[in-house]
Amino acid sequence: MRNLQRQLLMLTSLFLLSTALTGCMHEAEPRWLVRALPGSYPDVVYFVPTEARAIALTIDDGLDADTTPAILDVLRDHEATATFFLVSNSLPGNEALIQRILSEGHEIGHHMTRDTVTVKLPHDELEDQFNEAADALEAFAPITWFRPGSARYNDRVLALTQARGYRIALASVAPLDTLISSPHSMATFINWMVEPGSVVVLHDVSDRGRRTAATLDELLPILQNRGYEVMTLGALDALSTARSNSGAFLATEPDRG
Repeated sequence: MRNLQRQLLMLTSLFLLSTALTGCMHEAEPRWLVRALPGSYPDVVYFVPTEARAIALTIDDGLDADTTPAILDVLRDHEATATFFLVSNSLPGNEALIQRILSEGHEIGHHMTRDTVTVKLPHDELEDQFNEAADALEAFAPITWFRPGSARYNDRVLALTQARGYRIALASVAPLDTLISSPHSMATFINWMVEPGSVVVLHDVSDRGRRTAATLDELLPILQNRGYEVMTLGALDALSTARSNSGAFLATEPDRG
């Protein structure tokens, strides 16, 4: 079962991206397929069950002094908000940028000290980096959400997040923007896939950040014309219709590797 969840999600995203872009797909995000992934573990969020026409936008790997402001400008222009999953090593020297994120109604989340595969860290290093990042981020705002690197977690990661009072947040719409270079392709894919309660993931920093800004500039007016509100993960979670239901949040077994 090792890595099966991640492999299935990657293959599913590749398949859906190709079918959406060739016009062969006429349905939204295949939540039934995501639910079919093996195993169950409570309170690991891929999407939020809601009837509201709303989605969460999440952006990983910042901060970047050049690209994060560009993303924020696009979000401001289109009256959308997002959850920024930050690596804490990017915080020094960017304090004003963090304050801008928060003052403009966005949310920050925990994405470790650097962009790495979280579950591959040795036990002591994992704990040290997790708590170092948590302390640094909590100096700016309360933290609710943790996103592990490469979307992989295990029992050690779960224990750390639970001890800190966090919840693990993954995503249900991933346009593979670390591989795909076309903002138009990514915007098209996301537009095809979203449905109420979707959690979308894009990335910041350097070329990926520039692509995210361009993708959002094309995508957000389309979604808003369809009646969608684009918001933080915390705001979307508040719209959950099944918060107390044990099946409210899709979850999968932790990585055993």
